[in-house]
Amino acid sequence: MNKTKKTEKTVVLVFGNALVGCDSIALKAAKILKKRMHHVEFIECDAAEDIDRFGQNPIILDAAAGIEKVELITDLRVLQQ
Repeated sequence: MNKTKKTEKTVVLVFGNALVGCDSIALKAAKILKKRMHHVEFIECDAAEDIDRFGQNPIILDAAAGIEKVELITDLRVLQQ
């Protein structure tokens, strides 16, 4: 898991756009999860370029409307198939 050096909390990068209702699902979920998961630091990211600052194995929370099957992707090679 990705940990910050200062607080030793697990870091989760959250993607979405608060100004667009259908693109703010992950942001709303993070707000709820923050209250329950005090050992996790949720960081809102504006662009994919932000990912590089958090090491090689970042934890990402994102959502999309209309998805029929939720998948956890742990290996990017799966996306290349």
